[in-house]
Amino acid sequence: MKNKIKLLNAVINKKIHRQMLKNVALKVKTLQATDLEVSVIVPFDSELQESIVSFDLLKASLAKNLKKIEDIDHWPNLPALYINWRKCEGIKSILKSISFAMSEDETREYLCGCYFHDNFIVATDGHRLMRNFTNHGMTGILPAKAVKILTSNYFALAEMGQDDNFFFFRSSCGAVMSARKINHEYPKYEAIIPKKLSNHLMLSKQEVVNNLKPYLKLLGSKKIVRFIAKDENIMMIGYDCNTMELFSEKIFGKCSEANLEIAFNADYLLDAIKDNKNATFTFWYSDVNSPCVFSDENEANILMPIRV
Repeated sequence: MKNKIKLLNAVINKKIHRQMLKNVALKVKTLQATDLEVSVIVPFDSELQESIVSFDLLKASLAKNLKKIEDIDHWPNLPALYINWRKCEGIKSILKSISFAMSEDETREYLCGCYFHDNFIVATDGHRLMRNFTNHGMTGILPAKAVKILTSNYFALAEMGQDDNFFFFRSSCGAVMSARKINHEYPKYEAIIPKKLSNHLMLSKQEVVNNLKPYLKLLGSKKIVRFIAKDENIMMIGYDCNTMELFSEKIFGKCSEANLEIAFNADYLLDAIKDNKNATFTFWYSDVNSPCVFSDENEANILMPIRV
């Protein structure tokens, strides 16, 4: 029951002006919660008649006590589930691996989610881009709230489906989430994925991580890290928001060019390499002002350099 309550809680928007939607509906052996964009339906047996019940009391008592708030007459109709369910192995792990690249800028709502398109799932905030291949057959932009629920430990994703306006996801315990697709055209992200990359830089993952982590709080809002390659030596330099040097370390690495200076947002770089299981990581680039690519056959991890 704890996971069901966590799922209901993840959907309820306490800031919404409609008091009814701050609670849950007891309806046809289910509990329902919605913010009108994302909705969940969880199996639940109760002898209480259909009604709107207090979510705070339900949560505090782990659903042992239910208190009727009002009649169910005005509860919104949730999206119909007349869809073809399909298995979705791997979707949860893919969303976990790319969702960090979603934007948090709500003025560009279409970037605040993951884009399902042509058997790829894509996330970008305009500074970095993650793309991973999966045979999902879906299309549309999944909002961030739904992504957060799907990647949580309280929603065991088993099946998915869609219609023209909604995504649908069903968990192994029978809970169903629907999420309205963000109604906006996604940017033509394919245009920024470089096709020809002639240069590369290989670095020690452990040295980069060990050098960066102690300084992240000191590096300021920009959190800049620069790599300088010269005559087979690689220097790693951290700067604060005023471009004042905070640390400088020589690290292991190999560069295809004799001389290179390139800089990144430190947080973005750590996100880009966190799932790399190797002792080293490599990124490819055409020049220091163009997108840099960490990629394999099924995914693309793209980071824009910073001009210092």
